[in-house]
Amino acid sequence: MVPAYFIQVERMPLTSNGKVDRKALPLPEEGWMRGNEYVAPQGEMEEQLAEIWKEVLGIEQVGRTDNFFELGGDSIKAVQVSARLQRHGLKMEIRDLFQNPSVEQVSPYLKSQTQLSHQGAVEGEVGLSPIQQWFFEGQKQARHHFNHSVMLYRKEGYREDIVQQVMQRMMEHHDALRMVYEQTETTVHQYNKGIQELLVEVPVLEVRGQGLEEVERQATRIQESIDLEKGPMMRLGLFRADDGDHLLIVIHHLVVDGISWRILLEDFASGYAQALKGEEIKFQAKTASYQEWSSQMKEYARSEAFAAEKSYWQHETKAIGAGTEITLEEVGQLGDGKYIEVQLDEDMTEKVLRQVNQAYNTEINDILMTALVMSIHEWDGREEICIDMEGHGREELVEGLDITRTVGWFTSIYPVTLQVKEQELGRQIKTIKEALRSIPNKGIGYGMYRYWSEEGQGEGRKVSGISFNYLGQFDQDFQTAIFEGSSLPVGDMASSVLKRSSGLEVNGMVKEGRMRFTFGYNGKQYLEQEMENLANCYMQKLSAIIAHCVEKESTELTPSDVMVHDMSIEEIEDVYAQIAAALNKE
Repeated sequence: MVPAYFIQVERMPLTSNGKVDRKALPLPEEGWMRGNEYVAPQGEMEEQLAEIWKEVLGIEQVGRTDNFFELGGDSIKAVQVSARLQRHGLKMEIRDLFQNPSVEQVSPYLKSQTQLSHQGAVEGEVGLSPIQQWFFEGQKQARHHFNHSVMLYRKEGYREDIVQQVMQRMMEHHDALRMVYEQTETTVHQYNKGIQELLVEVPVLEVRGQGLEEVERQATRIQESIDLEKGPMMRLGLFRADDGDHLLIVIHHLVVDGISWRILLEDFASGYAQALKGEEIKFQAKTASYQEWSSQMKEYARSEAFAAEKSYWQHETKAIGAGTEITLEEVGQLGDGKYIEVQLDEDMTEKVLRQVNQAYNTEINDILMTALVMSIHEWDGREEICIDMEGHGREELVEGLDITRTVGWFTSIYPVTLQVKEQELGRQIKTIKEALRSIPNKGIGYGMYRYWSEEGQGEGRKVSGISFNYLGQFDQDFQTAIFEGSSLPVGDMASSVLKRSSGLEVNGMVKEGRMRFTFGYNGKQYLEQEMENLANCYMQKLSAIIAHCVEKESTELTPSDVMVHDMSIEEIEDVYAQIAAALNKE
């Protein structure tokens, strides 16, 4: 019951009723919450890096010895840091940040950005990536209606001419937005159009005095309007409402992913601000095109480096089974889907983002996946669980190929088989962590194996019954001077006749300060009550893991941390036990 922190204030903030206003009480400073003494960054490079960390992580203070991942960083945030360093003419390899996670440690690895990618417009044929082939292989109907979208709110209203100007400039700058597709019964070809061939339209929709149903109807009509053969892959709708303007941005999923949205939102905010001032719209320099990336990945798939991965993916593909593999038909259609959302409160979210990973030197996916496999084990008794995991797919496989600011669909989907045993909670976390660390290049190679190798193509498509995807934090991306998130509906982002990717899909993200999880499932395959039981069990397991990790006073490393692959988790635990015993004798 002893408070962890004491903060002195001149007076208690009160509500209009004379009670203590708890929401107005100051929070502990970042360094106090982490239990670290603040050490100021030294030199211009460290100061620049610390400022970027503050922007990306949404915190007020970063010291030179602070751990990026203990501050709430993850692989997606690491990509954003690398992209923003380019503004200062600096380049950072993502792997260097993972191996040197403090400002002090990673600064010596920063290099001058001496060579920029081609800055002109990309045109011509673009090879389909593995994830795009996955889409076309599985979806035979309504391919045009499979989108990502956001609705942005501006109380002061948007100037239609500026929106059109900025969006046109964005479509010229980000080549993937100009893709079109030539489809036959057996093949699909992807082409990049030139900058003069596609124009952005901004229809203005008057919805003052009308209900949400009308907004949703018009938004759905926009969602359904993309033409894959003619383009463009982006559609807009400017809704004039009673409380201000709401801008709907719809982009087909074939050319956008979660990191792409962060790039686009940043560019829209900066471009709109520049245009309001009458300035020329300029965006940050382009990184390698989707066309170049796809070509380079195909070359990598033929290399000796990738040959070593093939046996791993062959083994993992064969491991899909034991009652977890289902047919593509059994997963059902999106129209069969039902959804349950559960969430952590703000305090628990803060802990899982900024404190939990210190206990076992984990990443956020290690924690979330441990809770998931434990809850599935309790739900149906399985001890070996196969899950299709999703990653951002931007791993650094080819030297010098920078895609940190490239818009496109890079997502990787790969199977992972995890073991659940009756064991102490800390040991279970370590077991899942080590299993995930054993996956080569965070799973990006599975798609190459599946679609670009003779061995993978011969096996046919296999579907796991469960998929998991953590999308990261989006709060900072909607906090700008130009826009904020809108509460209006965006309409149906995908056609109801599209095939589901799995029978049970678990998606997590942080929004409005809370970590939220959506359990999407095939209503014809699962009962609502059993899905509610699973979702509630997941939250119980995750809460228990958070409490366990926060209570640990020191960090326990595992074999992957010390690069000793011939040692087991148990052997390293014995080393820790011997050290503790020796210290106690002293």
